[in-house]
Amino acid sequence: MKINQPEDSVLKNYFLLICFTLIAFSSTSQTKRVNGLDKDFPIKIAFPKAYYGEYAGNVRVSNATGVLQNVPIEFMFATGENENTSKYTLSFILGKGKTQTQSYTIIPKEIDRGLYLIEGSDGSVFIGNLIDNVLYSTFEMNENIMMTEIEFNNNGKIRLKITRATKLPKSKEKRTKDIAYPAEITLVQKAVLSKIN
Repeated sequence: MKINQPEDSVLKNYFLLICFTLIAFSSTSQTKRVNGLDKDFPIKIAFPKAYYGEYAGNVRVSNATGVLQNVPIEFMFATGENENTSKYTLSFILGKGKTQTQSYTIIPKEIDRGLYLIEGSDGSVFIGNLIDNVLYSTFEMNENIMMTEIEFNNNGKIRLKITRATKLPKSKEKRTKDIAYPAEITLVQKAVLSKIN
């Protein structure tokens, strides 16, 4: 039996069906997009105080021949000597009661540019740049170029990467392109540290 509905009623039902379909599709895709962004690019948290704490893990030391060793490491991140500064300490646990410790003070210079001054306990001073929650720094030490990356995550983990490049002597031969400072990467240290306190 065929039921005749007024034409306006049919159009209204059709329009409502399309609207509900579009709303459902839009909310589903938006949820996926937001979740994907949160997973891949977590919401930025105030640096540095939001990441203060104690972290631990193992650092993998490698060169071109492969993995040389895995060393337990502790990373402590806290307020410095005054409220405007922060301090982080890296402790490499070498075994038999031996620990190699390096401390660094982070001093904000131009926060809107992500620019910080980093002073080491060994007297070294270098620049740090905070980009996408990663603190990058490059400095020269004893004919080596040191590059560090400390990535701060919302999930209670810190990723650490230290790369050492050794300067090579400049060749006296003529080159088609001038290389100002040739260097060879000789050592890479990587670690994923988990918050323990």
